[in-house]
Amino acid sequence: MDYFFTYLQSNLIEVTFVAFFLRRTHSVKSVLIFVSLMNSLTHPWVFFGWMGLPSSYLVNILLAEAFAMVAETFIYQHFLKIGWQRAFQISSLANLLSWQLGPALTWFVFHSGIF
Repeated sequence: MDYFFTYLQSNLIEVTFVAFFLRRTHSVKSVLIFVSLMNSLTHPWVFFGWMGLPSSYLVNILLAEAFAMVAETFIYQHFLKIGWQRAFQISSLANLLSWQLGPALTWFVFHSGIF
């Protein structure tokens, strides 16, 4: 259940950002489907692969996020037919937001007493 919640919150953050970023060229529904499918491919590699390496947490998270940014840049560029600079901008900002806001969202949901 922990992984599923982590995936959902990361996906929610990234879909929200990408939908805003691509609002002129793609519908929210198409972004939701596209980003969810893409994350279903890359997120397990990040969570179970890169984060499971026998290195420090910092090294693992930097490698994992670098992998996600590069892989998702390629996916955005290839499937959405956008330039690599814009694809990298979307990917890096979406991953940075989910990496930074995810723990805050987890705390808010589980530890703040609101829910």
